[in-house]
Amino acid sequence: MLVDLTTQLDKTQRLLRQLMEAKSGTRSEQLSADQLRLFAQELGASELAQPTAVTETPEDDDDLPPGSGSGENQEKSHSRGRRPLPSHLKRERIEHDLTEPEKHCAGCGQDLRPIGEETSERYEYMPAQLLVIEDVCKKYACACTVKTATKPPQPIEKSAAGASLLAHVIVSKIADHVPLHWQGKIFSRWGADIADQTMGGSVGGWPRVEFYRCADGKLISLQAMEAKFWANFCAECGRGDLIGEPSSDDPAVKSALWAELSAIFASRSRAEWIEAFVSADIAGGPVNTLAELAADPHFLARSNTYGSTVDGTPEVRLIASPVRVDGATFAPEPPPALGADQAAVLRDWLGAGAVPQRPPT
Repeated sequence: MLVDLTTQLDKTQRLLRQLMEAKSGTRSEQLSADQLRLFAQELGASELAQPTAVTETPEDDDDLPPGSGSGENQEKSHSRGRRPLPSHLKRERIEHDLTEPEKHCAGCGQDLRPIGEETSERYEYMPAQLLVIEDVCKKYACACTVKTATKPPQPIEKSAAGASLLAHVIVSKIADHVPLHWQGKIFSRWGADIADQTMGGSVGGWPRVEFYRCADGKLISLQAMEAKFWANFCAECGRGDLIGEPSSDDPAVKSALWAELSAIFASRSRAEWIEAFVSADIAGGPVNTLAELAADPHFLARSNTYGSTVDGTPEVRLIASPVRVDGATFAPEPPPALGADQAAVLRDWLGAGAVPQRPPT
């Protein structure tokens, strides 16, 4: 009996210490007075039911602008205030004023006079735009000669993409990892159909390792980086003249090869190209949408997804863990219902038989 009482006393003292530490911790980790009274009722610690006053900052101090307050409190709250928006961004001032009738006081009959302003800032997004530049070269002639004005040189001569568009495509692909066919869809929403080869010839990649659009509009990935795969591809499509194509960084050479490969892939459907890749040992594969990926036989054979339902809802397919154990199927249990483990958690804290009951409502 003495051992049981000593064990219970140690557990109670440990619980009280943890509660007091939580009460004196940072505001996000503090327990409310109601939570403390819940435990105090069961433990008989009446002194905890009336905790000493603790000076706290107001609940809405996170909404105060930086610099409000004074002294030490100002330094503590400065990091929690909302940061000012960057000063280098372009700003547009929009003034909201009272109407003329509202500027007249109905109580005293006097006109209101301005005493100040309340200013707040927000972000707004300005959608990108495509601009068509029309280069017009004037021509002049006399009895013996004709002269035509020259336009400024372009990064890729005779290309429909100007320098700013090429820079955007390159940054989006290299820095933001946006594939060219996704960029093509973005441009289509802006009302401009820019060919894949127009964008592909501008990037620092290799036309032999890229995505191409097939006759059915679907995409396929060519990964002929090694010489043997490139030779197999050229032989399969009857273009042996491309086997010795030099690996040049010249944008004009890349653009020409892009045009050749785009025309080749546009001659067959993606299913026909996949069959040709398998039979001729060509590195590459389909570029699937999410719906196509979920139905892909190779993807399904790896059990990369599993089904889960919660409270009778329709089954949802989720991504499985990449960690696999032989003989085990990855299908975690659904999350417990709200409050299902409350009694067990409180029992671990307070001990057996000391689970507080929710007061009647």
